This record gives sequence, structure tokens and C-alpha cells, in this order.
Amino acid sequence: MTIFISKYAHALSGCLRLTKVAALYFRNYAKTNAAKKLFIAKIKEDSDMHAELISIGYSPKNRFITPKQITVIIQNWGYPDDFKKLQDSNSPNTRNVNNQNF
Repeated sequence: MTIFISKYAHALSGCLRLTKVAALYFRNYAKTNAAKKLFIAKIKEDSDMHAELISIGYSPKNRFITPKQITVIIQNWGYPDDFKKLQDSNSPNTRNVNNQNF
């Protein structure tokens, strides 16, 4: 996967709080703690990425994410906008609406 510069490049540089990164990827949550829980759960679901993150020091108990860990997340999920598009397209709640009826 090729990484392109995104409007989030500046927001995802350096060591960041896990809650901040989670809030960027799950912007539709009003509470950052809820976004953090979902972020950790989604990382665990992606077993390859989870293993790679563990090998470079990731733990869900860590309060901060290192630049290497952020790079792994971006390589697997893309930037937050890319991830949101992916989640929206895979959402079981998404339904196709026939515009002819309107």
C-alpha cells in the first residue's frame, strides 16, 4: 500500500495519546473513551496488524502510541478518512436506496 500525504499527516506525527488517535479514526463517537475502546477492539480483530504492533511494543494499556506504531496502523488501515470510507462500505446498516421512488 502506498501512503499518500493526507490532511491528517500533521495530526499523526510524533508520540500521540491513544485516545487522540482513536478519536481521529472513530469521529462519530462523542466520548473519546468509547472511541478508544472500539479502536482497541478493531486492532485486536486485525490479527496481522495486532501481531505487528505487539512486536514493536504496542499494548492496549499504553497511553501513548509511538510513530512506528502509527505507521503500522496507517499502512494497514490508511488515514482516518480512508478507514471511515472502508467502514462505511462494510457496514451492515448501510442500505442502497432506490432514488426512483423519491
